[in-house]
Amino acid sequence: MTASDIWQAIWALQHLAGVLNSSCREFDLPSRWGGEEFAILLRSADIDGARHFAERIRKSVANAPLYWDGSRTSA
Repeated sequence: MTASDIWQAIWALQHLAGVLNSSCREFDLPSRWGGEEFAILLRSADIDGARHFAERIRKSVANAPLYWDGSRTSA
């Protein structure tokens, strides 16, 4: 793994964290859980609300392309 690979991985995690933060309500708590996993504490959400939120996050990530060194990368 090169230094460029490491920076690209860090950039991807930061990009995803930004998408998650912008999708959360002010009282939700997004956090990194492990290496590449994230968890979000959804206060006052029932199971249907959590499913709706998860689908909204999935669409937000799919619609937020990541660019590295001027080129779009695949997620």
